[in-house]
Amino acid sequence: MANENKLNNKLNNKLKFIVKSAQIAAVLEASSAKPGNVNPLHNFENTGYEHFLAGSLSIGDSVCDAVFGGYDNEIKTGKYILKGVSDVKKSHSGGNTHLGILMLFIPLASGCGICISENDLNFKNLQENILKVLNSTTADDSVNLCDAIKLAKAGGLGTADKFDLNNEKLKDDLIKNNLNFYDLLKLSAGKDRLAEELTTGMNITFKHSGVLAGIYEKSNDIFYSIVQTYMIILTRFPDTLIARKCGFDAAEEVSRRAEEVLKGKNSIENFDRYLRGKGNKLNPGTTADIIAACLFVAMLRGLRL
Repeated sequence: MANENKLNNKLNNKLKFIVKSAQIAAVLEASSAKPGNVNPLHNFENTGYEHFLAGSLSIGDSVCDAVFGGYDNEIKTGKYILKGVSDVKKSHSGGNTHLGILMLFIPLASGCGICISENDLNFKNLQENILKVLNSTTADDSVNLCDAIKLAKAGGLGTADKFDLNNEKLKDDLIKNNLNFYDLLKLSAGKDRLAEELTTGMNITFKHSGVLAGIYEKSNDIFYSIVQTYMIILTRFPDTLIARKCGFDAAEEVSRRAEEVLKGKNSIENFDRYLRGKGNKLNPGTTADIIAACLFVAMLRGLRL
């Protein structure tokens, strides 16, 4: 973190708080027993809990860079996401663990940087600043996002065929059409919840960060709070990772079954077994990414373990 000497001690401490909050949020998300996800008791075939832990610690430098990008008004969202994915890949031998989290965390971190530059140290204007971050991006950010998706070996964002990741002229097309990061995500928003979340100022994240904090205040159990919030989001918003792999009907069925659990009509253990069938294709990975962002925002706004 060579850039730290730019800031006085008070702001240095705020920077460290943001980075640590991001890392802790990612660790907590991975460590909770969310149905259908990797956790300490359940691994996927090529990706285990240890890979999520390694990746969660490895995102720190890219989050730090993103904070400084917002603070210095040199926002390079795609570059920071690509760096984060690269750092995560170097940290473990598993599959994609943190692309979705980085797509959410990097604009959040840059928004925090803007808040610091405006002396908004309680992040009251964070959601507004996230939209400023996205609207200040360029076509280079779109190119870097696509490179990050390829590097992570993740599924695409459901963009129009013209901007298919397999198109050899993709980078030229993005630059030619001057599609910035926000524009590219807007094309995907109807099919990808993360793209929708970012282009709408992360409304789901900010609303449910409050839900999570409220459950934690009453229960004093962070893992219970994470799982309950995850289930609430899953009932309200069918998971688009499931939709891409298995179709939207399958995603809606998962949401219906999640609602049964919340209403006491089924057990969370049965629901977990259902999601882990069929080679983990019903993994609500997009919902998990949003939960990580909820934790990050909740910690920025005062949640303490």
